[in-house]
Amino acid sequence: MKKLVVIIIIAGAAYYYYDAKGSNEYTLQDSASNPIPKERFYDLWTEVAINSCKHAEDSYNTTEKRCKDDIYVKSNSCSRKFYSELPDFIDNKEASKQYGRKYLDCIMPYYYCNGVEVRSEQEAREHCG
Repeated sequence: MKKLVVIIIIAGAAYYYYDAKGSNEYTLQDSASNPIPKERFYDLWTEVAINSCKHAEDSYNTTEKRCKDDIYVKSNSCSRKFYSELPDFIDNKEASKQYGRKYLDCIMPYYYCNGVEVRSEQEAREHCG
């Protein structure tokens, strides 16, 4: 019985360690001390965008779910669009912000009026009035 308890504890600790390490292996804040490979860079910025959906009703006039869905749909095409511009590793905050800003501009939802994402003043006049 004691062996079983020890095995469960070890397995739980290993799972916790690898799960936590995998999700926190790279951060945008620590790019200078732990450079982010280009393959992971846009995933981190997508997480930032997804977190902003908590305020979707106030910021975008839409639901949190629709905000997240829009970001996931846009993330593939936007990452492909800008991927070739990235260096192999992003190793400072300035570069992270520079590349991240373009990506966020591409994946973030715009404001919604009457269920329609409004991207221009003309569209706002058509759908918000």
